[in-house]
Amino acid sequence: MSMLFKNDKTLIKELKSGNKAAFTFLFKTYYKPLCIYCASLSKSKVFSEDIVQNTFVKIWKKREKLKIHTSIKSYLYKAVYYGFINEYVKIEKKNNVLDTIYLDTLNKSIEQDNSIIKENLIRLDKAIENLPKKCREVFILNKKEGYSYEEIADILSISKNTVENHISNALSKIRAEIFSINDKTS
Repeated sequence: MSMLFKNDKTLIKELKSGNKAAFTFLFKTYYKPLCIYCASLSKSKVFSEDIVQNTFVKIWKKREKLKIHTSIKSYLYKAVYYGFINEYVKIEKKNNVLDTIYLDTLNKSIEQDNSIIKENLIRLDKAIENLPKKCREVFILNKKEGYSYEEIADILSISKNTVENHISNALSKIRAEIFSINDKTS
């Protein structure tokens, strides 16, 4: 304590009366230790300095109503601790809101992707339905039911080359129909 402020009671009394020297003394005495303490809680020097500075600002603004029943040191450490807790809660709420926005955006994106996939599957089914009968039959046996060209040739009593031609024609027609639909919707 400075000789001017013999004890906490004198310091608090002078502070309440608006004595700037008392506030300056308080700030110079406790600012660095409080920053170190708060940094041990927050792991951020800048964040800690903001909290300690805000604590001193609040003390000065509310100096006339100060009710300190412990030592000034204990009061300051508690005030900084509660300041840290309040800021931490605000940050967590903000982070939760950001997480919620991120998840909502992600879900909407997935829903849009699903609707696009469904739309493309409908287009594909329509394109397959528009294939000539034999071409469609060969395509379905190969692409949907998983038969090999040789197996399809045996089932339908046609040559393997004919199966290849049907598959090639089916793919060309499906691509042409899907791309013409996409060009119309774009």
